[in-house]
Amino acid sequence: MRHRIVIAPLGLPSEPAAEERCAELLLRCGADLGRVFEADPERLGPFANHLAQIRELREGSLHVLAVMCQSLPLARMTATRQALEARIPSLAKAAWVIFADPSREPSCLEEIASEGTLNGAVWEAPEWKTPEGQRYLFLIPRLPRHVESDLSVRIRKLTQPESSKSGRVLRPIDGARPAATPTLPEIPALKSA
Repeated sequence: MRHRIVIAPLGLPSEPAAEERCAELLLRCGADLGRVFEADPERLGPFANHLAQIRELREGSLHVLAVMCQSLPLARMTATRQALEARIPSLAKAAWVIFADPSREPSCLEEIASEGTLNGAVWEAPEWKTPEGQRYLFLIPRLPRHVESDLSVRIRKLTQPESSKSGRVLRPIDGARPAATPTLPEIPALKSA
């Protein structure tokens, strides 16, 4: 498993229990908790400038797990991501995670469900997609153990481009090109009399 540096542009949870639970889930996602960059939400510009100084991050050679621990207001969260990706384009390939704690933000589940789409129940760590197309892995503190054990797989899927509607790709055999006017073999049962 690749270990990912962690950026937390809106900070990490301040309560010890929530911070510990967030760290547990991030570890399951493949986070390197020895390399965490946490920001003061009011100082996004200096934070982005600091991150932009890291050559490997700018070039996209680092694997990144970006975690949003304050989901409300949603507009601030999505604007924060847009601003960071505008300043550091390689962050568009990062794995973006929301750690939403309904005990700290009571209306977060309703707001997330009303904006964008969740591809499953909140206790299944679904992907949340905003109307603008941003994709996040949505985590809550109380996840079943079998879901926790699958988080690194979900992160890998999240960092892959979305698949098209058809998973089937037709390729020519041995470099052959398709004919301009394809012909079908004659099938005796279909011949007209």
